[in-house]
Parts: sequence; C-alpha cells; structure tokens
Amino acid sequence: MEIDPLAALALPTPETTSASDELGRDEFLNMLIAQLENQDPLNPQDATEFTAQLAQFSSLEQLFKIDAGIQGLQSGLGGGLDGLTAASLLGREVLLESSRFELGTQGATTRPAFELEQDAERVTIEILQNDEVVREINFENRAAGLHPLSDQMFGGLAPGLYDFKVRATGEAGPLFTRQLIRGIVDAAVPQGGDAQLSLGQLTTPYSAVREIRLASESGE
Repeated sequence: MEIDPLAALALPTPETTSASDELGRDEFLNMLIAQLENQDPLNPQDATEFTAQLAQFSSLEQLFKIDAGIQGLQSGLGGGLDGLTAASLLGREVLLESSRFELGTQGATTRPAFELEQDAERVTIEILQNDEVVREINFENRAAGLHPLSDQMFGGLAPGLYDFKVRATGEAGPLFTRQLIRGIVDAAVPQGGDAQLSLGQLTTPYSAVREIRLASESGE
C-alpha cells in the first residue's frame, strides 16, 4: 500500500472545544496555586499583589454564592421572579384579563368590566353559568375606554361563578373588546412558569394582571 508523504506529514487539526472562555472559580484557584508553586524562592511574589489576588478570589466566591441563592429562590418559588412579585400583591386590588367572575351574597366579589378600543353604537353582554345564558345586558352608544358593570345588573342571580361574553359593534361593524375583572388578591400560588393568583374562588395567572393598586385607593 502506498503512503502519501504529504498526508503523513500533515498536522492534526485541533478540535473545537466547547468549554467556556470565561475564567471560572476552579480555574482561578488552580492558577493561583500554580503561581505559588512556581515562584522564585529568592524573589517571592510581592505580598500586596498576592493579597489583591486573594481578594479577587474572595469576590468571585461571593458572586457564585449570590448566583446560587438566586437560582434557589427561583426554583423554590416555581414561578421564578414572577412568583415573588405575585406574593407582593396579597391584599392589593388588581385589574386583570378574565372572562369569569364571582357573585357573592352582597354582589360581585370580583367585579366584571369591559374595555372598548373605539366608540361603540351597541354593546351586548351575555352572563353565563354552566355554558347557559342566564342574563343579557344591552348598552347603546358607549365611548372607548373601560366600563365596569354594577351589582344592580346581577340582581336575582344566585351566588357562584359566572362567565361573561361581550360583543360590540360600531359604524364599521364588529369592534374588538377586552373582558376584565377587578378584585382583591387573597393568595399567590407558585405553579410552573407563571404564578397563580387567587381571588376568592377564582384562580388566574399573574401574567393576566393589567393594573395594581391599594384596595383603599379603589373609588368603586
């Protein structure tokens, strides 16, 4: 078998490394030890410079601890930093996107509302329970903006959970509407990547929150 002399003299191609180019904790410590082992006994390293290197290593160690602490906090909350933020909402009033609300014995415990992006000539709201329409509410000539529904609109309905659907039309036809509820947060439950808020019997994701304010600031 013939051997290609050029191939025999060819240098091996260096493999691409997947290691990070950043200096890690272990690499820094190994370099510091190697520096001490290989220094000239007759000309040892300057004490001030060595102290500065030890301070750098101490700072690096603290950064690793801080990072580990943050990772542990995120893992424990389940919802990450969103879970921590959600916990700070306890006792606060929130406005959030939802098509479900709760009626109590004294009226709505989570007050429904709808938002119009444009002026509407007619708005129809269907109140449903177990997928059945139990009440229909109609409005004429509603301006763009947020429109809360009052307790008087739900008189005679039994306490419980309800859904509502909003349809609006303008001069050019159907309009986009947004269904919202306002209520007090009484629990925050870490769950997956998005913490869950509890408002009475309702549970909704933290990501649905549109507005936060103190309950005492509510003018309703």
